[in-house]
Amino acid sequence: MFKGKMPETRYYETFQDDFVESADQGYQIDENYDWSRDKFWQKGLTVFTFGLAKVLAGFYALVFHVRVENKDLLKPFSNKSYYLYGNHTQPFGDAVGPFRVITGRRFATIVSPANLGIPVLGKLLPYGGVIPTPSSRKQMKQFIGTMQKRTAENQAVVIYPEEHVWPYYTKIRPFPLTAFHYPAYQQAPVFCMTRTYQKRRFSKRPKQTIYVDGPFLAPASLSAQKRQRLLRDQVAQCMEDRSKLSTYHYIAYERRND
Repeated sequence: MFKGKMPETRYYETFQDDFVESADQGYQIDENYDWSRDKFWQKGLTVFTFGLAKVLAGFYALVFHVRVENKDLLKPFSNKSYYLYGNHTQPFGDAVGPFRVITGRRFATIVSPANLGIPVLGKLLPYGGVIPTPSSRKQMKQFIGTMQKRTAENQAVVIYPEEHVWPYYTKIRPFPLTAFHYPAYQQAPVFCMTRTYQKRRFSKRPKQTIYVDGPFLAPASLSAQKRQRLLRDQVAQCMEDRSKLSTYHYIAYERRND
């Protein structure tokens, strides 16, 4: 049961609607995009950016009362590559949230190229582990190669399968099968982190609790396509169950009726 005053209501037509847009929403990466970031100065900037992100993540958690539950589930996989899926309900919080969940190691985050169009911050994102999805078919080879390199280095990979940010949304939107292609084919462990919202005593803005669950595994005896579907269904069901722990609507969403 939800508590508190009547929330702001936002109306949507499809689950692909955007409620948060970057300063350059149409930004695309060009054919000269540097996927490697292997130069000496780039490695130094990566160290700086990861450190800065950890500080910002701690500050965000303090200001917005964010708590992470069950992240010890990831400890046995600290030297292995795995995939971590999350619901997409905070523009900045989802950028820094994984730094509170995944500790003591590097990781990659798959994002839309539009994020790289954000003034100043967008230029730093690739040094914080961000991998943009390809803007053209020609870039698919570099994208796949970058993914393979990161997983070969035993990095975790963060994916927000809902794609679009719906601030403070308390349910789980449909996950496309394509979002589970890589762990299915690599037979990699899969985890999820579900951000939920609870009433704070002296504030309209809710506190946030992130629940980590997993690992989810698909039998090797299944075909890759069946493993992909099974992983999607397992993660979606777990996150839907966790989303019921949200007890407060800060923003309500309703489908528009024409």
